[in-house]
Amino acid sequence: CYGVKSQNNLLDNWLSNMRNMYAIANERGIAFLSFCQPVLYSKKRKSLREKNILLSMYNRSISNDMKGSFRECIRQKKDLPEYIYDLSHIFDGKSDVYMDWCHVWEKGNRIIAEEIKKIILPRINVK
Repeated sequence: CYGVKSQNNLLDNWLSNMRNMYAIANERGIAFLSFCQPVLYSKKRKSLREKNILLSMYNRSISNDMKGSFRECIRQKKDLPEYIYDLSHIFDGKSDVYMDWCHVWEKGNRIIAEEIKKIILPRINVK
């Protein structure tokens, strides 16, 4: 999943990938939307169970990479394309939606689906 080694940080690599996918989709007449989904490490307030998930992680480097930096960096980007939607905040205030540092239970999937629906439905021409 790391691809070709790059001098850019994780966010810039991700943005480059999104721009490439947008360009390919646009060339083929396909609408492209990208959604930044939340991860447990960047959640503002964590339940005891969620804190225990993070403490039990076997790979501490994932934790250090994800320690809110992506969420904060993406908010500070001035040139963020209009087809990228930041949903990294949607679990703030929600408890126990995560089963691990990035995967969620059904409750979390429904929250994600509702947020994406709010963005996609207005764009669809329903006849």
